Amino acid sequence: MVLHRFASRKMHKDLCCLLLGLLAIALAVSAAAADSFPTGRLVEGVACRKDPTQTYTLYLPSAYTTDRMWPTLVVMDPRGRSVLAANLFRDAAETYGWILLSSNDTRSDEPTGPSIRAINALLPDAAFRYATDRKRLYLAGFSGTAILAWVAATQTGKVAGVISSGGRTAPETFSSATSFASFGTAGDADFNYWEMRRVDAMFEKKGLPHRLEFFPGPHNWMPESLARAGVEWMEVIAMKQGLRARDPALVERLYAADLAAANELAKGGALLAALRRYRAVAATFDGLRDISGPRAAARRLEGDRRVKAALKDERRWESYEEHYLERMWKVLARLAPPDAVVATTRLEADLRLDELLQRAGKGGAEGMAARRLLETVFTRTSFYMTRDFFAAGRYGDADTVLTVAARIKPNRPDVWYNLACVRARTGRVADAITALRRAVDCGYHDLAHMQSDADLATLRAQKGYLEIVTRLEGADSHH
Repeated sequence: MVLHRFASRKMHKDLCCLLLGLLAIALAVSAAAADSFPTGRLVEGVACRKDPTQTYTLYLPSAYTTDRMWPTLVVMDPRGRSVLAANLFRDAAETYGWILLSSNDTRSDEPTGPSIRAINALLPDAAFRYATDRKRLYLAGFSGTAILAWVAATQTGKVAGVISSGGRTAPETFSSATSFASFGTAGDADFNYWEMRRVDAMFEKKGLPHRLEFFPGPHNWMPESLARAGVEWMEVIAMKQGLRARDPALVERLYAADLAAANELAKGGALLAALRRYRAVAATFDGLRDISGPRAAARRLEGDRRVKAALKDERRWESYEEHYLERMWKVLARLAPPDAVVATTRLEADLRLDELLQRAGKGGAEGMAARRLLETVFTRTSFYMTRDFFAAGRYGDADTVLTVAARIKPNRPDVWYNLACVRARTGRVADAITALRRAVDCGYHDLAHMQSDADLATLRAQKGYLEIVTRLEGADSHH
């Protein structure tokens, strides 16, 4: 079996019991001259001083010296992919002179203890091991680690801002102590799309600096361009808050680019998105320069009947999503009892899969709503329910939900591979080989894992299986 890991829908309540070591270290501790790391490149496997079992990838900008203080960003990937996550921010860190520490040990969809241990070890290094400007310590996270970042920033009170992607809120996530700046992002097909809107609205209600941007695609880290935008936005907010010297030339450059993006949205007919962008431009640069231009553009759009119609349509399909999700949870709950018998065709009908697939092909708010809902159903069936059914030995039920997932995303190799596993486990040898072949057609190539996977033991002597092995061996020999 092989599973693509998705970030969890909730973080355990013990996140609220973070005992962050940052506050226990004396403020007299200075940047360590004894540590010498190369600048201008990623350094992997750096061990934390407080807990050497915790490691991270480090990036010091090319101009780094210990005779000045530098903004520092702690990046937390939900699967500990420290290099991947660091690379999102690397160019921006070089341009604006930020130190990066990207964890190898943060996780989602697992007990929260390892992530708490990771951040307890990381924050003291970030704040005191390097020449960090302690008033400009930032966190970044995706999905479950976005939640971790919000909680850590709230509890320490020592974090200037959080750059987040695809997180979701819960009652324990924020409190009256929340005081940091928020740059949030999400894919327009992310199942946490509306969650990120609610998080942003919370910052608006608190009167805290906030910005929310969307990118095309499902639940994922923001693209590098938005990671850079997050760093740049934090630079502007730092100027407004007196945390760094004002730079009029930088303000003008970033303002011009931001306003041009809003104008492009308006020119392309995306008027509701343009309205929101004009408002964001005005809020971002208010106090640093004249913002009468974006304010006037926003006022014009606020009275535009097309904008009002688009907003009404968006609200209609938001309601559709809410009602569908209520139904989805009830439908999927029928599979919970060990003796449940739900046919795949019945499950697809109750989930209105044909309707969703049809709506997903449409444009506008309707299409986006359907695509987000399909992402939610896919995540539940392809990962969470499959994982739980495998653990319980309920392979027939795993087959049912994986078949639903394969209808939603028929080109996902992990789904077909797992279908091969459950079918092999239940004695459906021919169907298992067909699914395994489909997995390879879709890009599966881990021959070593396939040959050692106990789930596929009943296929080893089969001609079709041996042909797949030969095919993968041939592919390896060409690389």
